[in-house]
Amino acid sequence: MEKDEAEPGVSTAGEGADLPYENDVMLTGRCGNAPKVTKTEKGHLRAAFSLTVTRGKERTFVNVVAWDALAESCGRLAKNAPLHVEGRLRSWKDDEGKKFQLQVVANVVQPLKDPQTKGVASRQGELAGV
Repeated sequence: MEKDEAEPGVSTAGEGADLPYENDVMLTGRCGNAPKVTKTEKGHLRAAFSLTVTRGKERTFVNVVAWDALAESCGRLAKNAPLHVEGRLRSWKDDEGKKFQLQVVANVVQPLKDPQTKGVASRQGELAGV
């Protein structure tokens, strides 16, 4: 293999290649709980929910947060709704500096058709503006 060639699917990062997006996440799973929408002290809407991602017998629970118009739309989602979520990872430690937290800050939350019910799994149909 020539020096300039790379195997398909193999990153050449560190060899002068620029990564287009260094903190992008795309997940597909089910809404673990109905999103809780709250208003911050500064007047922003915030929706928080978990996404259950399953691969075989392995289940991973991912915390997701959405803001403002997207948060309002997420308020219509039902528990167990199949979703596609895109966003970025955010991490921090709690106030005591002990417990590490990780979440996805969503910029896209797309409800998917549920093969079990043959419909979009939200409380009021498709999410507007998502």
